[in-house]
Amino acid sequence: MSEATDMGLLLNSIQEFVVATGGSFSVWSGAYHEVTVHGLDRDRFPIFCANDDTAPIRIIDVGGEVVMKCRKPTLLEALRTASTYLTFPPPLGDQAVLQVVDDERGVLLDRMCMALLTGCSFHEVPPSEDHISQALARNGIRRRKEYQAMTGRADDDVDIIDVLGYYAKSEGVELVAVGLDGTRTVLASVDGDAG
Repeated sequence: MSEATDMGLLLNSIQEFVVATGGSFSVWSGAYHEVTVHGLDRDRFPIFCANDDTAPIRIIDVGGEVVMKCRKPTLLEALRTASTYLTFPPPLGDQAVLQVVDDERGVLLDRMCMALLTGCSFHEVPPSEDHISQALARNGIRRRKEYQAMTGRADDDVDIIDVLGYYAKSEGVELVAVGLDGTRTVLASVDGDAG
């Protein structure tokens, strides 16, 4: 399928959703591309990332109305993300844990962290890092580049914990670090606060 055909199908999918729910949507293009969908059901689309203007997905309250904003580097990605999230709202309440193993910021990542880094579902990530496929590795590189594009960070300025925090916030996943002494610290919470 061509990119134009894909965009047409995605626009139709979003249009069908807003007609069925009595909402509306708009598309904005500039340095990035954003699809905004108004009139969402608060129970199906709980508020998250409301205070993070750079998050790729945000569900916010605008004057009592629930609004979703999907912000991506390309229009096709923005449309695809909006259509997917309308069909499958992001799961909330999940938790990703990273275990600090030394003072040099060495960490062990659980499967949810790997899912955040690769953009895959938890179930697509193998239980052992020894079995990471080339496809997952490529997804991880793509997600890092997407993070850099959305935040303006250069290669030498990208920290894995910052990337995890960014995607945890945008996908409604609580990110927890477990220190050398067992202390648990919330780095990114579902409601946007972190400690």
